[in-house]
Amino acid sequence: MATGVLLFARIDCEVNESYQSILFSELGAELTVVVSLDGKPLEEIALLSSSQPKPNANPSSLNYVPTQGWSIGTYSFQAKLSISEGVVETSTAAALKVTAEAVAKAVSWAILGVIIGAILIVAAATVIVILRRRRDMLRA
Repeated sequence: MATGVLLFARIDCEVNESYQSILFSELGAELTVVVSLDGKPLEEIALLSSSQPKPNANPSSLNYVPTQGWSIGTYSFQAKLSISEGVVETSTAAALKVTAEAVAKAVSWAILGVIIGAILIVAAATVIVILRRRRDMLRA
């Protein structure tokens, strides 16, 4: 069901055979995704490394959610293949524009606790008022 609200970005990555041979033969080789927001680096996520066993199929798919939550701006995602001597290859960057309408708002536990507490106080006060009036009516 499409809601129009951004929960995560799915990143699919394929490595061709020549780069797979580098990735699984070179010591210290690593395939990462560099995530940036409005041109400023946010984080680098490791997808595969030479220390992992060789996969049967092409790598990986990743459901990405920023650690600080989504912000308004343009996110870019770029794959990078590195070995111990440096970067071997980078992909072209894929962009994702996030608008205010697309950002999923999450209610914090603190706010939820305040709301539930206020409801409980109002309910307790209502019950006390009803019981007092009922007692007064029975006395009369």
